Amino acid sequence: MSPNNDPLKQGADQLLSRISRLLQQIQDSIAVDDEGWFKDLLCGILKSAIEDHRHMETGIRESVYLAAWAVRNILELKVITKYILSNQENAVDFRNDVLVDLGGHPKPAMCGHFKTGHIAA
Repeated sequence: MSPNNDPLKQGADQLLSRISRLLQQIQDSIAVDDEGWFKDLLCGILKSAIEDHRHMETGIRESVYLAAWAVRNILELKVITKYILSNQENAVDFRNDVLVDLGGHPKPAMCGHFKTGHIAA
């Protein structure tokens, strides 16, 4: 089967296109005062998903290990996304955990400039 007729590839490409459109919509949106950190968090997750998709495609061609790692990262992003979207407290907790993991401490001044710490940012 040629890559153009592969339903899995077509589905993955459609999903990547939807993710890219959603990322653009969120980037174009205006965050309300103290909610900029959440917008940055969502954009970081979507950018990571796009990069992991690219790694997956490269891995399919060149290294099963790279493909497996990319798919694992995409699964992790799915779990993180469900967690932070389930309620605001989870989103704040996740943001604070990432800030600590990055060597910082959660401070109000940092919140507006938060970027996700997932592998690709």
